[in-house]
Amino acid sequence: DTDTPEYVKTAAKYLYLTKEYCEYYGVRYSLNMEARGVHIESQKATMYSNRFLWDIYYGSKLINIDGRTIIGEDPKVIYCKGGQLNTLFDINRLDPTKPLIVCEGIKDTIKLWHLGYRNITAILGASITSGQIKQLRMFKQVIYLTDNDRAGLEAADFLYHQLNIEMKIGL
Repeated sequence: DTDTPEYVKTAAKYLYLTKEYCEYYGVRYSLNMEARGVHIESQKATMYSNRFLWDIYYGSKLINIDGRTIIGEDPKVIYCKGGQLNTLFDINRLDPTKPLIVCEGIKDTIKLWHLGYRNITAILGASITSGQIKQLRMFKQVIYLTDNDRAGLEAADFLYHQLNIEMKIGL
């Protein structure tokens, strides 16, 4: 909107974050937000400054927030201390009767969404949890799109050996 700082608009355009995508996933930006996970002391709160935010739910419960930097800070993505990542991104809307496209990070879903794919998810990095494996086993077919780096290739190999379903891998 008109109150949005110009550098946020520029960052959104660079990431291809359209109004439609942001409304679909509830993406917003934070100029300065403090978030605390369960049982976390206030001095260990996560500071989301100048970041786009995606909520991560398990069922109806908010379990974490993915925060991608707007201004190029390192790390590029942060998660709330004390939060969980034992789920697939947007699991509540995924259809197990259709092929599932799995990416490493949420950012990777943006272009796919704009191409019309809706049965897409992210494993929130290259580390795959037992909870995510359990959720992936609900699908008849998984298409795993990985970064062509060591962590991504190791994750693809891990998934291939853990899942007992049809799986395709794309680099």
